[in-house]
Amino acid sequence: MIEQDIQELYALIRGAKLANYLLDAAAQASEGDYVAAARIVGDVKAGYEKQHRRTLKQDLHQVEAKATEVEVKRLAGKQEKYRAALARCDEVLAELHRRAATQQPAVGAPRPLSHPPAAPGANPTDRPPLPTDVVRDFESAATRDAKFAVIRLHFDVRQVAAGHTIEARAWYFLRDNDRDYLIRAQTGT
Repeated sequence: MIEQDIQELYALIRGAKLANYLLDAAAQASEGDYVAAARIVGDVKAGYEKQHRRTLKQDLHQVEAKATEVEVKRLAGKQEKYRAALARCDEVLAELHRRAATQQPAVGAPRPLSHPPAAPGANPTDRPPLPTDVVRDFESAATRDAKFAVIRLHFDVRQVAAGHTIEARAWYFLRDNDRDYLIRAQTGT
């Protein structure tokens, strides 16, 4: 099962900066949303590769001239581990892409975001603005997929069905060909 493959990938890179996002990818895959799972795994792979780029680029022959044998072995071990993780990412991505090819695309479809419930007795349309950590994480995300992963961490994301009525004061995540938008529908006055 692809979910198990993603879990194994998580175990392989556990402790890496973006490893926890793989748990979201496994959840998406278990729900049959292979496009979203592939997007998350691809983003994790890109971040992991960027995080370890310096180590991966070092030439062992040049390092041997300057470093001790223990340091060279340590570097070789790290490079082997990072390359194995990246190769495993590629395998998982290939399977996710194969499965996503059979999935119906939902490009450009707005996605409603369920905000955490309002306090008891409060008017349901009086919801607070986005928490600062959501804004900070969303704005600091390096890629579109990372931005979407932030949204998925903080909201229950569902695809808008045909005939959906836009809800007042609800948050929506819109994706077009080259931009992402996080918008809030306001009541008309």
